[in-house]
Amino acid sequence: METRYLNVEGHPYLVRDVLTNAIINTDDQSHKAYLSLKNAKKREHSMIYNIENDVDKLKSDINELKSDLNEIKNLLGKIVNGSH
Repeated sequence: METRYLNVEGHPYLVRDVLTNAIINTDDQSHKAYLSLKNAKKREHSMIYNIENDVDKLKSDINELKSDLNEIKNLLGKIVNGSH
């Protein structure tokens, strides 16, 4: 029976699957490190997305407050001008 995996010369943690011709990394530590980094990046992107949404909500709230203040200012102006 022929071996399914062949060592890749010069790369101790790589093997070639002779059936699919795929290169496979057999170093569990580097795979775990890769998954850890991938998950950290995913959390970072999620956090950035949430911060961007919070900033957008704050901008909307500020614009609403500006509008309300302008309306109050206009009403006060009418009251002051109407009372003379």
